[in-house]
Amino acid sequence: MVLITRPRGAGAGGGGLGKPALDYGSAYEEILRSSRSASSIAGTSSASSAVLLLVDGSVDGVCAARALATLFREDEVAHRVVPIDGYASLEQVVREDVVGNLACHTLVLLNLGSLLSLPNYFSTDEEREEEEEEEEEEEERGLRLPPHCKVHLVDSHRPYNLDNVFATSALMSRIYVWDDDEALERLRREGEAYEALEFELDSEDDEDDDSASEQEESDEEDAELLPSEDEDIDASSVAASTSRRKRRKIALSSDEEEEEEEEEQYGSDKEPRKSSKAPRSSRKERSSKRSKPSRPAPAAMAKHRAVLSRYYARGTGYGLPVSLIMWMLAERLGRSDNEGLWLAILGLTSQYLTSSIDVEHYERVAALLASDVRALNPSTTADGVSDESAVRQKASGGLAGRAVDADDGRIRVLDKELRFTLYRHWSLENAMYHSSYVAGKLSIWRERGLAQLRGFMAKMGFSLAQCRQTFDHMDLDLRRTLVDKIESIAPEYGLTECVYASFLRSYGYQSSPLSAADIVEGLDALLCAAHGVRIEVDAPGLTFAGMGVGAGGQQGAYAAAVGQGAIGSELFGNKRFWNLSGGVAPRIEGRIEADKAQDKENRAPGEGQTNALQKEQAGGAVAEALQEAEAVAAQHSSRNAQADWTRSFFAAYNALDSKKPASVALLRSSLSLSKSLHRSIISQGVALIDKQAIKTLRGFRLAVLGDGPDLPLFTHPNVLSRLALWLVDALRDLVAKQEASRREAKRRRKGSAVGGGDGEMTEEMMEASSKSATQGLPFVLAALDERRDRFVVVGLTGSTEFGDTRRNRFGLAFQEAASQSGARTRHDQFDTSAIEVRKDDLTAFIERLHVRA
Repeated sequence: MVLITRPRGAGAGGGGLGKPALDYGSAYEEILRSSRSASSIAGTSSASSAVLLLVDGSVDGVCAARALATLFREDEVAHRVVPIDGYASLEQVVREDVVGNLACHTLVLLNLGSLLSLPNYFSTDEEREEEEEEEEEEEERGLRLPPHCKVHLVDSHRPYNLDNVFATSALMSRIYVWDDDEALERLRREGEAYEALEFELDSEDDEDDDSASEQEESDEEDAELLPSEDEDIDASSVAASTSRRKRRKIALSSDEEEEEEEEEQYGSDKEPRKSSKAPRSSRKERSSKRSKPSRPAPAAMAKHRAVLSRYYARGTGYGLPVSLIMWMLAERLGRSDNEGLWLAILGLTSQYLTSSIDVEHYERVAALLASDVRALNPSTTADGVSDESAVRQKASGGLAGRAVDADDGRIRVLDKELRFTLYRHWSLENAMYHSSYVAGKLSIWRERGLAQLRGFMAKMGFSLAQCRQTFDHMDLDLRRTLVDKIESIAPEYGLTECVYASFLRSYGYQSSPLSAADIVEGLDALLCAAHGVRIEVDAPGLTFAGMGVGAGGQQGAYAAAVGQGAIGSELFGNKRFWNLSGGVAPRIEGRIEADKAQDKENRAPGEGQTNALQKEQAGGAVAEALQEAEAVAAQHSSRNAQADWTRSFFAAYNALDSKKPASVALLRSSLSLSKSLHRSIISQGVALIDKQAIKTLRGFRLAVLGDGPDLPLFTHPNVLSRLALWLVDALRDLVAKQEASRREAKRRRKGSAVGGGDGEMTEEMMEASSKSATQGLPFVLAALDERRDRFVVVGLTGSTEFGDTRRNRFGLAFQEAASQSGARTRHDQFDTSAIEVRKDDLTAFIERLHVRA
C-alpha cells in the first residue's frame, strides 16, 4: 500500500506506519506520467478507457468527480466517469472495462471502496501463476488487474478495511490510499495487531509445510526400503497422506475463519472483514520484506484479535469529504479557483446536512474554507459586497450575494445562515414547517405546534400574508431584519440553534444567489428522483415564485426558477409531474397519461401475461414458466432502474457546470423537485406519528411503510434515510419531554405517598432525565418495494443532542440478523446501514435484530 497524505509543509508525509508515503500532488503527477507514457503506446480508440473514475451516488462523490475531471481535462488526460450504485455494479464495471483492458492504467475509486478488501478483490498475473501452482479454486481468485494498472482509493467512508492499509501482498504496491491522516495518526495499534495476526497465520502455514516436507522425506525413505513391485502401492499411500495433509490445512483455515468471524463479528461477501488468510503474496516476498518474528503467546494473540474486533465494532462514520481532498489537491498543484473551492464547500455541507459529521467538525473545516473564500474573493466588505458597488447593492435591498454584474460568480461567507429549508426559494412559513429542527422543537404536526409557529412569526412582526409569500416578494425591510429578529425571539420557543455558518454564491444575472445548502438540496433531489420517479412539482403559474416584478416575474428569470418557459402554463399554482424534458400538459390529460404511465411502471414486463396464465392454468410446467417469466421481468426491471439511476447521476453532474446557462437553469429547477421531496418526507413522517405507527422496541424504534401514494419514492435508500433523519430530529425533544413528564409525575406520586418533599424536580434532574430518555434512539425504517417483492431497510443511530453524531453500528447488526434468522437479504450498498430483505422474511429479520439489540 502506498499511503498518500495531505499536503503540508516540509517534512509532511514521511514514513508513517512503516509505509511509503507521498502527498496528493505526487500521486496526481504519477497519474499524469502513466497517462503520457500510455498515450504514446495506445491508440486513440482506447484512450478514453485509460483512466476510469468510479463514483458513488452521493453529493460529495459527484462534486469530487467534477473537480477531478476538471483537472484531468485541463491536463489533457483522457478519462471516463462511471457512476457506481453498489458492489454488484462495481464488479460488473470492473469485469467489462478493466479486466483484460491493457490500455487501462489508472482506476480511481471516488467515495467507495474503503470497506472492501482490495488486495483480495483484485489479483495480478504473478498471483495468478502462484495460485495455479497451489491449485486454488477459481472463485478464490480476485479480478485480474491489467499489468500496469494502479488503483487510487479516495473514500470518506470509515472504517478502513485494514487489508487496504496493512496487508503484505504483491498488489499493495499498486494500491494508493489517499488518507486524511487517520491511518497515519490513529491506526498504529490496529497496524501492530494486524501484522502480528498476519504473521501468525503465515507461521502456521509454514509449520504445516515443514511438517509436510518431513513426512514426505520419511515416506520416501520408507519407500526405498520396500520391494520395487510395491512401488505403485507406496505411491498411492504417499498421495493419500498428501491428501490428508491438504485436508488438515483446509480445516485449519476454516476453523480460523470461523473463529475470527465470531470474534470480530464483521463480514459478508460484500462487506469489509479481516480475512482469515492474508492477502495473496509469495512467501519469498514476505520473508524478504521482514524477518518473521517468533510466535506470540496465545494471550497476546487474543489481545490483538480484540483490538481488531473493537476497531470494526465501533461502527461506520465519515472522514473528510472527498471533494475537499480534491480541493487540497488543486491547492497543492497551484490551481485553486472558485469552482474547485465551491465544490469542496458543497461536499462539506452535504455531510453536515445529512448528520454525517458533528457541528464542531463542520465549524472547524468551514472556518478554514472561509479563509480560502476571502483569499479568492477579495475587496469585499463585511456584507460580502465590493466597495465600489456598495451603493448599488444597498439600492437593491442590501441583501448579501446579489450579483453586481453579469459575470459576478463570487462566493460569499455567511456568518449566519438560517436553518430553514430552502427559505430563499419558498415562503417563510413553508421553509420553517419543513425544517426538521423546527419540527422537533415545536412539534409542528400538532395543532399546538402550528399555533406556536404562527405565534412566533407574529411576535417578529410578520403578518401571515408576508410569511406565505415567496422570500423574494416579502418586503425589503423584513428581509433585511429577518435574521436579527429570529435570533432575538427564537430562544423563547426553544430554537437556540437557528443559524450556522455557511456560504453563498452568485450566478450573475442568470439566477438569484444560491446558498450551499440550497444547491446540496437540489443535487440530492436530482440524484434521488431526476429520472424513474413519478412525483408532482409546482407548475408555472401565478405562484409568486419569480425573481422579477409582477405576478410570475420576468420570463427569463421565472423560466430558470421552474425549469421551463411560461408557454402552456396554467394559473393559480397548478401541479405537474416532474419531467426534465420540460413541457406541461393540460391537467386532466396529464393526469390520465401519468396514470397510464404509472400503471405501466408498476407492472413489470410480462406481469400481465403472468397473471392471465395463473388464472387459466395450473401445474408444474406452468409454474416453471411463471418463475422464468418473473426472473426475466425482474432482470428487465433491474436494468431499467439502473439506467434511470445513471441518468439521474449525470443530471446532477451536469448541473454543477456553472459556466453553462442550461446547467444553472437545471440547478434552479431542481429546487422545485427538492420541495416536493420535502413535502413527501414530512407528510409521511407526520402520518407515521399521527397513526402511532412507530413501535418502540428494546434497542430501537421501528416503522414499516407498506402502502401510500409515495411508497415507490421511499424505496430509494437515500430518501428513506432522510425520512429517518427527520423522525430522529422530530422525536428527540418530544420523547425527552414525555419521559421527563412521566418521571416528574412518578416522583410527585411517590413524594405525596411518603408525605415529604414538594415533588418538584430541579433543572439538573430534568436535564439528566432528558438525556437518559434520548440515550438510545436509533431508528429502523422499512419500505416495501412492490415491484421486487422485498423491503428496503435502513438503520440510523440517533444522537442525544442536535448537531451531535454517533457511529452507525447497524451494518454489523444487519449482517448478524440476516445470518441468524436465515432471511434472504441483499447487502449491496456502500452504506452498510442499508439492506434489502425479502418480504416474507422481514418479520424474522426484525425479531433477530431486536434480540441482538
